[in-house]
Amino acid sequence: VPSTSCTDTACNGKSKYNAGASSTSVPNGEPITIHYGTGSMKGNLVYDNVVCGGLKVTKQEFAQATSLAAFFTGSPFDGILGLAYQSISADNVPTFFDNAVKQDGIDSVFSFYLDSTSGSNSSVLTFGGYDDSYFTGSITYHTLYLDTGNYYMIQWNTVAVGNTNINPECGALGCRAIVDSGTSLIVGPTKVVSQILSQLNINSNCNGVSSLPDIVFTIGSNSYAIPSSIYVLRETALGGKTVCEAGLQGATTSEWIWGDVFIRAWYSIFDHGALKVGFARSINP
Repeated sequence: VPSTSCTDTACNGKSKYNAGASSTSVPNGEPITIHYGTGSMKGNLVYDNVVCGGLKVTKQEFAQATSLAAFFTGSPFDGILGLAYQSISADNVPTFFDNAVKQDGIDSVFSFYLDSTSGSNSSVLTFGGYDDSYFTGSITYHTLYLDTGNYYMIQWNTVAVGNTNINPECGALGCRAIVDSGTSLIVGPTKVVSQILSQLNINSNCNGVSSLPDIVFTIGSNSYAIPSSIYVLRETALGGKTVCEAGLQGATTSEWIWGDVFIRAWYSIFDHGALKVGFARSINP
């Protein structure tokens, strides 16, 4: 979280942590630098009581940012709450969620519903379980594959645009995807994503986007379709004109990231303790 001592432009307009105003704040003294996929922060570690979603964790260790990269300027969030495993936590800091499981006795499960309505504040993160009012049908769970790092990584099989199969070119390790609420888009190998986009041929003027086919991923016998109402992103350009673009991005990688575009279509349950991720069809249209 940004510290009151941060004077970078990126810290302006954000809620800031004032260690001096907290009677329970205890300095750790250790400096910390974190590089994200986009952006970075510098600061130092501190201990304090943290309350989130009605859960209170005492003596939680976290980073107060004394410097934020320009990327965060104007972003609508104040800080970042990591929910992956401690083994990949910066400086191996125990996470808020792991401490909440220990101190508050909740189940080691959390779930995301991400609303698709632009400007909405109706998205929900549920700690300790899931909320079945945000999905329909049953939940299907898939085991995590932790041999390449303690991310929420699963194995999948095929991808198609409507009835047209796309060669995922996954290689010897098979097709793998990290399910990640901290990534806005679906990210995959540039060549494969380019083939998908070529099949879709999304008009930037938004003509015909409602009739575009689904993007369909499969895991075994389970199909996960993402409709154009979710994977087509509508942005307001200069002059107020609406521009449409795909919620997919190519990258130099053999693995995929199923980010918020996927999670908006499929309510996602992260069973942290049982090392599995579950999906159910979101109530988003």
